[in-house]
Amino acid sequence: MDQPYKGVPDLVDAVARVRDAGGDLTLRVAGTGRLRASIESQVAPRGGVEFLGHLSGQALRDAYADADAFALASWTEGMPRALVEAMSAGLPTVATDVGGVSELLGAPWVRRPKDIADLATGLGLLLSPQTRWSELSADNIARAAQLRHAAARGDDEFVAAVTQLLEDRS
Repeated sequence: MDQPYKGVPDLVDAVARVRDAGGDLTLRVAGTGRLRASIESQVAPRGGVEFLGHLSGQALRDAYADADAFALASWTEGMPRALVEAMSAGLPTVATDVGGVSELLGAPWVRRPKDIADLATGLGLLLSPQTRWSELSADNIARAAQLRHAAARGDDEFVAAVTQLLEDRS
C-alpha cells in the first residue's frame, strides 16, 4: 500500500458496491505501506475489509489457502507476482487489464483498470451461482504451472515461490 497505482482504494470501493448489492464478501488486504492509514479510514464507515499486514513465507501461503478468491485492482503492472501466486494456489481470480494480466486470465475475469463499477461486476460474477469455482481453480493452477515452466530460466525466487504453492496444492 505504498503506491496508489496498486488500486487498493478502487478494490475497497468495488467490494463496498458488491456488499451494498447484497453480496456476501469480505476483502482481506495483505501488505503495509504509507497509504494504509488513508485506506483504513476509507474503509471504517463501510466495514467488510480486514488488513492482514505484511505476509511472507508460510504466512502468505496460509493466507492464500484460507482465501476463496483473489482480486488485483492495479492501474499498472508488469507480470503481477501476487496474481500468479494466487492462481498457483488455485484461487479464482479477477484482475484489471494491465501488464501481463490478459496473458494469464481470460474474459470475464479481466476488468478495466480504474473502473470501479467494472471491477465490482467482475467480483459479482465470482459470487454468481453459475460460476464453476472448481473449474476456475483447476484452470488457474494449469495456467500458473505453464508460466512456471516458461519462467524456469528467470527469477529463481519467483519460480521457487510458485513451485511451493503448486506443491502445496498436491
